[in-house]
Amino acid sequence: MNRKIYTLFENLSTRNQLFIGCLITLFGWLMAYLLDIRYVGTFKVAPLQSGTPFYVPLVDNLLIVLWTSVSLFLMGLFINKRTRLIDMLNVVLISRAPFYLVCLFNINGFMFKQSDLMLKQLTAEGPALETFSIWPILLMSAVQLLLAVITFWLLFAGFHTASNGRGAKLIILFVVGIVIGMIGLGFFLPWFYSHVTLL
Repeated sequence: MNRKIYTLFENLSTRNQLFIGCLITLFGWLMAYLLDIRYVGTFKVAPLQSGTPFYVPLVDNLLIVLWTSVSLFLMGLFINKRTRLIDMLNVVLISRAPFYLVCLFNINGFMFKQSDLMLKQLTAEGPALETFSIWPILLMSAVQLLLAVITFWLLFAGFHTASNGRGAKLIILFVVGIVIGMIGLGFFLPWFYSHVTLL
């Protein structure tokens, strides 16, 4: 499995990777829009409010992809001056494929309904949290964690290939790039939407 992941980035041409990555991104956008989800971070989703234009989940996703790509690209330059931005872009586009499957949990609004139910029970002054409402949340959380781990591993494999890095330096700079990307998005997305009107 590990070797196959590396083969994905090593054997496909840059153009083919970009084509596949764009198809995956369009799939992620359609999944999000049809199932009422917005991507609000590297591994975070939120409900899509009623009346939100169809293109907003795509803009969300593209901003996340571009920000993460630049973060990893800058870290890759510390490893190899020949690291290319297009390679990091392809890595991020392709690696997000597993994470898009999170949307399937929100068929008929199931995921966010369950989250709201548990939150109300936890904050209510009435009866204790009911067991039957915990299991869907636990199951969804476990699967989401698994999908995030697979996405993370794809990102690492792609970063490794694109930067041609080795050893501890590779791992440290990869983690730094991901952390910078996640923290930066927390500031960048609100700033973007406060200056650009899409709704």
